[in-house]
Amino acid sequence: MTVAERKSLAEKWISVGRGKYDKIIVHCGALSLRDARELATHAEAIGADAISAVPSFYFPPRNIEELTKAIAEVASAAPKTPFIYYHNPGRTHVSVDMALFIQHAKTHIPTFAGIKWAASDLAGLLRCKALHGDSIALMWANDDVLLGALAVGIRSFNGTTYSFSTKTARSIVDAYKRGDTAGAAREQLYLKTVVDLLEEDGNWLQRHKAILEFLTGIPTGPARLPLPPLTDAAIKKLTLDYTKLQTDFEAEKARHIN
Repeated sequence: MTVAERKSLAEKWISVGRGKYDKIIVHCGALSLRDARELATHAEAIGADAISAVPSFYFPPRNIEELTKAIAEVASAAPKTPFIYYHNPGRTHVSVDMALFIQHAKTHIPTFAGIKWAASDLAGLLRCKALHGDSIALMWANDDVLLGALAVGIRSFNGTTYSFSTKTARSIVDAYKRGDTAGAAREQLYLKTVVDLLEEDGNWLQRHKAILEFLTGIPTGPARLPLPPLTDAAIKKLTLDYTKLQTDFEAEKARHIN
């Protein structure tokens, strides 16, 4: 998306989401730090509750000091708004010790408020929680292992499939809280199969958009190049596979209840 498109989208989320959501976090990361700063300034001006950003990653920060300086550039463009670092090394290839980064960021970024953790490193997340406790927000973003994060004390979750699988995610959390680990594991296994279905042929984003449109009726449009669009046949097969998966799971749940 262009900077102008991202601004327009953020404005729409703020206008329709205010009063419906507890917090609205606007992502401002970009390959260009100038673009990221422009988006951060705009997000603060329209009333975002927080901003977030991945680091610029074509020429990525190579260590904690470089990462902190780069992120501070973005955060300083919205000096009154909490900043959440988006840790997604699988996409950005920026991978430093997050526990040490948090310590450094607390000192050098006044608005630093937490991390959205999209890495698969649950042990690293646990180390951050052990060292920094509740002084910052730690948001787990791996939908297919939500239960694992719950088990180590994480209570904030920000996953992509929650746009259509909120009920399942809520069921995992509720079952865990009441001590029904078997029930939580069943719900988690179902959500894992949903994620696997979306990732089946490598076209994860396109398949997610197609399922979201199928379930909500909201036009999501095709992905943009270099991501190839899904064919009509592929979308039809995907929706049929998803419907069968959902039907089979509901039948399995009914057997356990009865």
